[in-house]
Amino acid sequence: MSVRTKELAIVDVETTGGNASSNRIIEIAVIRVSGGELKETFSTLINPETSVPPFVAWLTGIRGADLRGAPLFADIKDRLLELFDGALFVAHNARFDYSFVRSEFEREGVTFSPQLLCTMRLSRHLFPQFRQHGLDSIIGRHGITVAERHRALGDARAVWDFLRQLDTSYGSERLTDALTRVLKKPAAPMLISQSLLDGLPERPGVYIFYDSQGTPLYVGKSINVKSRVLSHFSVEEDSIRSEILRKTVTDIEVVPMMGELGALLMEASHIKKLAPALNKRSRPGKKIVIARRVKGKEGYETVEVV
Repeated sequence: MSVRTKELAIVDVETTGGNASSNRIIEIAVIRVSGGELKETFSTLINPETSVPPFVAWLTGIRGADLRGAPLFADIKDRLLELFDGALFVAHNARFDYSFVRSEFEREGVTFSPQLLCTMRLSRHLFPQFRQHGLDSIIGRHGITVAERHRALGDARAVWDFLRQLDTSYGSERLTDALTRVLKKPAAPMLISQSLLDGLPERPGVYIFYDSQGTPLYVGKSINVKSRVLSHFSVEEDSIRSEILRKTVTDIEVVPMMGELGALLMEASHIKKLAPALNKRSRPGKKIVIARRVKGKEGYETVEVV
């Protein structure tokens, strides 16, 4: 397996904010690669039908006035579906870009669920000696030239350059192993139906794992419930907790939320109320205090707290 044997759609988006449930795409770029060769490049501004925050305008150089004549996402969705057809969705920190693209398609009534290849995760596998794997770090470490940083096409081209370097500079066995690990699908829990997993929402919420007796085992929260739930059962997750969950979870309850803050508060409330066995770090601690009567050096009785 290598980037030469895969159909790739390398994607980057610029957005009005960091949460796909409440923000919109203002620019998208897709580079279609087939057989290791660049086949098509597509890039456009998108009218988000909302304002552009000052920080985003400063970072990207894209202002509200630039978007007034831009197409709506609905105007380009069919073109994007052509570019994504049969390809891996490739991006740096892929869940971010994917969450926005999926949300935009969802608003148009289109189901979008491609297989993802995250080049940030790929970098972590290949270069574990480095702590930073953001796009700026990749660009600097690999000497990649970027004409327009924080613009969709410039960043997508940087990702493509990174992949080409990996394909030519590293042994096929090492790269194949890294790609296999990054693309590996989570292992489904033993007692959960695939239909239940497929139906999990890809938006903010709180999730609760139950065993066959209806006992709550674990409470968690995420801005993407489906992704986070599946990560608990990933073959790469070898913690004792994940092993217990894989073997004992029979049901999953989801409480949808509007955003991350609400999910955080709801998670804390459910942990306090349900006291699930595997949320040890988040459960309130309990201490036993003993008060005993002792006689001091001068013969007076006093109380010692232990």
